[in-house]
Amino acid sequence: MSRVSQARNLGKYFLLIDNMLVVLGFFVVFPLISIRFVDQMGWAAVMVGIALGLRQFIQQGLGIFGGAIADRFGVKPMIVTGMLMRAAGFATMGIAHEPWLLWFSCFLSGLGGTLF
Repeated sequence: MSRVSQARNLGKYFLLIDNMLVVLGFFVVFPLISIRFVDQMGWAAVMVGIALGLRQFIQQGLGIFGGAIADRFGVKPMIVTGMLMRAAGFATMGIAHEPWLLWFSCFLSGLGGTLF
């Protein structure tokens, strides 16, 4: 096996491990988000649930459009853009003190998740 093939295989394993950590981290932290907003900040559970459901719907429901965008502009730029948007959305979610900011952060992180 050539060095290029070895490097590509190593890159594939790195991406698989990275994706596994992203998914595991997301599903460990995501349930705690609702606890923060409902119990600690006193927001209505329905409003928080709809916001988090909106994020999930945007990410999963608009995936076909994300694929079309990736076909047009390239996969790598869309992965980078999606990860940055998702990170910005989650960072905004962490500092949200108003419901509209939670909705915006859910929209942004869902849209970022659509792109990769």
